[in-house]
This record gives sequence, C-alpha cells and structure tokens, in this order.
Amino acid sequence: MPTPPRIVADGLWRCLCPSIDVAFSAKPVSTPFHPTRQATGRKNALRGHRPSHRGYQVRAAYTKNRPQSQDTPLGKAAPSAPEDHTPPLVTEETMRRSITSAIYETLKALRRYDGRGATARELVRHLVHDRGERPNIFQADALVAANWGVGGSAVELSVIIDEMLRLGIEPTRQFCHTALRALAIHPNYIMRNEILGYMKKGGVELSESGRCSVALGMLRDRQFEMAMDYMDQMIRDKLEIPAWVFDIFIYQLGEMNFIDEAFHLAWHRAQITKHDDTPKSLSIWNFLLEECGKVLHYEGTKFVWNYMVESGNLNPCDGTATNVLYTAARKGDPDLANQAIQVLSARGVKLGIHHYEALVETYTRCEDLQNALQVLCIMASTGIQPEAASTRSLFALLKRSRDLTDSCLNLLTELAKNEVVPTASVNVVIEALCAHDDLPKALSIYYGIDALCIAGPNTRTFEILLAAATTNHDAALIFSEAKLLSIKPSETMYESMVRCCATDGSLKEAFAHMSMIDRAATSPWLSKRTLTALIERSFREQDPQAWDLIDEAKKRYADVNWEFEAMLLEMLKTEVSKKRPFPVPKPRADEPEADAWKAVQDSLLEKRADKTISPYEPKF
Repeated sequence: MPTPPRIVADGLWRCLCPSIDVAFSAKPVSTPFHPTRQATGRKNALRGHRPSHRGYQVRAAYTKNRPQSQDTPLGKAAPSAPEDHTPPLVTEETMRRSITSAIYETLKALRRYDGRGATARELVRHLVHDRGERPNIFQADALVAANWGVGGSAVELSVIIDEMLRLGIEPTRQFCHTALRALAIHPNYIMRNEILGYMKKGGVELSESGRCSVALGMLRDRQFEMAMDYMDQMIRDKLEIPAWVFDIFIYQLGEMNFIDEAFHLAWHRAQITKHDDTPKSLSIWNFLLEECGKVLHYEGTKFVWNYMVESGNLNPCDGTATNVLYTAARKGDPDLANQAIQVLSARGVKLGIHHYEALVETYTRCEDLQNALQVLCIMASTGIQPEAASTRSLFALLKRSRDLTDSCLNLLTELAKNEVVPTASVNVVIEALCAHDDLPKALSIYYGIDALCIAGPNTRTFEILLAAATTNHDAALIFSEAKLLSIKPSETMYESMVRCCATDGSLKEAFAHMSMIDRAATSPWLSKRTLTALIERSFREQDPQAWDLIDEAKKRYADVNWEFEAMLLEMLKTEVSKKRPFPVPKPRADEPEADAWKAVQDSLLEKRADKTISPYEPKF
C-alpha cells in the first residue's frame, strides 16, 4: 500500500509538532482556520512587513532544540497561591489521564510560576497533537507567556503572532498585555510599537501592568530618556507602580551613572513603600547609597542616609560610609559628616588623615573656624600630624577675608590654653596673612609661635615666609632664623633666596643659592617668577650665564619658551642700540636684525680673543 502524502497542516500545529505526518492524518482533524477579510486587515496592521514564511525555519529550529518538559501534577487543581517558584512536574502519563479542562487550568496556573516555558509548550503540544484541539487564543497566550522567562525570545513571539494571525485568531486585550510583558524581557522595538498601534486602533486601553511592561521594555532597549519620560507620565497619572519596577529602573540608571534620575525615582518609591526593610529592598537602597557616594551626589546620599541608615534599616560598609563623609565635606554638612564618622568609629575603624581632612573641609565650608581648628588639634593628639595639604580648605577660606584671619588667630590663642595646637594650624594663619600682603604681621606671629604651639616652627613655616619676602634683606633675615633653629633649607627656600637676591641683592649670591637646588629632583626646577627675575638681572649685568639659563628654561619650560624669547629679544635690542658688547647666540637669517646681532657677536669674539671676557664655565 503506497504511503499517503504529507498533509499541509496549519502553521501553529507545525510550531507545536514539526514532525506531524501521515499517522496523524488518521485522526479526525478540524478544518484549519482561514482569516476573514477583517482579520486579514488587522493582521497586516499588526505584523507590518514581517514575511509569514520566515516563521517556519525559525520555528522548526527552535522546536528541535527546545528543552523537554519539567513538569506538574495535572490531576489536581492548580494552586491559587504557590508557596515556591518551582512548577510541579508534568509527565506524559499525567497528561493522558487528565481531562482537557484540567490541562487548560494548569496552563492558566503556570503563568504564576518561574521556569514555566517548557511545561507550557509541552501541554499545548499535547492538546493540539494528541487530543486534536483546535488552535485558539488561549493556547497562543500560553505560548507567549512561556517566553516570559530567560529561555524565551522575541523571535518565538514573532512566529506565534504571525501564525496566529494567519489562522485568523484575533488578539485579545489579555494577549496583547502578555506579549508586552514578554517584550519587556526580550525587547523588540518594532514589535512593541506594532502591538501598541494595534491596541490604539482597536480602542484597547493599557492596564497599569501593561504600562509598566512598556516602560521596562524601553529601559531594556536602552532608550533611557524615553523610559524616564514614560515613567514620569505614569507617576503624574498616579498609577500604582510596583516597587520592583522602581528597583529595576533605579539599578539600571545607577549602573549607567544617571544618578539624578535614579534619585528622582527613589524618592517616589519611598512614598509608596515606607521603610520597606525586606532583603530585596535593602539591596537596592544600599546600591543607591553606594552609587551616590561614589560621585559625591549630595541630595541622593542625604536622602538615602536619612531614610534608611538613620532609621536603623541599613548598615553601610566602610567604603560607603567614607564616601558619604566626602560628600558631606564637599557640601559642608557637618551633621551628615559626623554621622558617617560615628558609623565608622562604632565598628572600631581607625580614623586616618583622610577622614580628619574631610571633617576640616566640612567645617570650613560652613565657616565654622572653631570646630575646624578643633579637628586639627584632635588629629595631632591622636598622633597624626596635620600637613600643609590638611589645611588647604582652611587657607582658601582665610584668604577671602582678613577679618576671618584675625578671628582664626584669636581662636588659636584660646585653644592653646587647653589643647595641643599643631604647627600646621599656625602656618595656615601665617600663610593667609602673607596672602593679604601683611608680612610684618606674619613675622610677629612667627616670633611668638612658641606661645601658640609647643612644636614651634618647621620647614613649612620658613617656606611660607620666604615666599612672601620681596627684598633680599627680609629673605636673608628669615633664612638666618632657619639656620639658627637648625632647620635644613628646602629647595623651595633656596628658590625664594634666588629670587630675592636677583631682585635687589647679589647676583653672585643668587647663583650660589641656585647651585644648591637639586636639578635631579622631581620637583620643578624654578618657578616662572624666579626664573624671570634671574634672567632680567643677568641681562642687566651682562652676565654670560644668562644664555645657560635660557637653554635650561627651554628644556624645562616648553610651554613658555616663546614668552622668554620675546622678553630676551627686547633686552637684546636694547643692548645693541647702546652698542654694548653682549654674548648672543648665532643669529638666524630670518631674524629682523640679524646683521646687528652678527656685529655684536663679532665684537664679542674679538674681545674674547684678547681675553677681555673670559669664557663662561657652567656652575649648575
């Protein structure tokens, strides 16, 4: 007997059972649906330009490789509120013994479970293949819901919609919402817009859960601005948005460093769930606090801290608490800074110099000089000596106002009666007075420094005073004071001596101080201020060492070469106009006064030949 030909089964059946053959033709099968004229119009509106034949290849490949069923006892009624997220096991024997209505009820119950996909596909296959059920919207809805898990895909959803519309099965409101939920997990921008357009054309209104699915789909598509606008509209419409939707948005926006937007949604979330202390809730608040602290976002940090930490629901880690301290320092919030310090101290964290410096900056920003100086004293009493960097915020404040400088000096005088005042606290006052061009007052504080701090002056004290000196007399006096106290001069001190000697002192002494500067040091060689003063003095006295200074400046100050060259050109022109011999480099042909320069050079060479001018030997 010849083998009968294969039947042309409809697409949905082929999706569920691609191996359908002649054996199946022996069963009574209903005539496949054919789309009506109205259904065809809606089909074109929903599926757009997607070709119907594409589904067969994708469908066959997917069905061939899909996982086998896990599954569930079918003979019993499906639980209305499952205690766990593991769907019960369904076997072939159970499916054969169960009535059709029980299978449909199980398909309905499986929507509430995670990992439901393989089970739902197997049940629909059993209904259509083994029981001859006609494909319907409920089966299509169950297959779409099977794509809610991580094992689903938007491709399978597209295939289901194509085949469903080809059969003339009209999408219902529930089906559209089921599809939108699947697209929130496996995004497809075109398909989502087609479904939304279809619902709008048919007058189908989106539910609250449907709007959440649309917002999550936009977020999953990384259309952050559109997703935020959609969420804002939902908030303005006063919808009851689940907390987990907020959590997904907050986490994703925080990961992308959109901290303002994440904080905005966190504030609205807090209005819905007052102090929700479930583990999942705590994790999102801890994440937001950490992200806000990383970028020093004050509003977000302050809100989460007050909302969760102060209420006792959240205990941040050391790194997060330290970032909160830095955020408070940047904004000048002493209450928040002290709360962060208390959290660290309560768990036995040893405070370091960076903690104390942040506290100093916090009090400085709110112009609380007394507490800022008090922190410096506490810092010294714990064995951590403040450095110049520890007082930069305080110096910036004192530099703005002379009255605050005087107030700071008075506060130091009072603190010295009961506290051990560190030298850095006195140095910052001296530095502020020098910034106000009051060197005599700064020197008077230096001479009375023993009454303010036991440690006395240090190298930084003399660096500040010498940097403010404008005459060789003042600089020599300060420098001699450092030698009397056996303080080893630093390179900064030597540089100040070079500048002052070049201004109104001895040029020979200036070069002697310059020879003490370590050229191999990592610190800058000479500041522009000092170098300019030394070059000007060298040219005024026609010292040949000027050209060595120029060569060294070109090596070390590449960004100011032209400034120095312009200055030297003017000086050289002056010397040429006076017809005074002066050592010059070999002129270039494109220079405007090359001939005059060459004449000066020739004259210089003649004098050197007569030993009138001795050759220069570099000393540094």
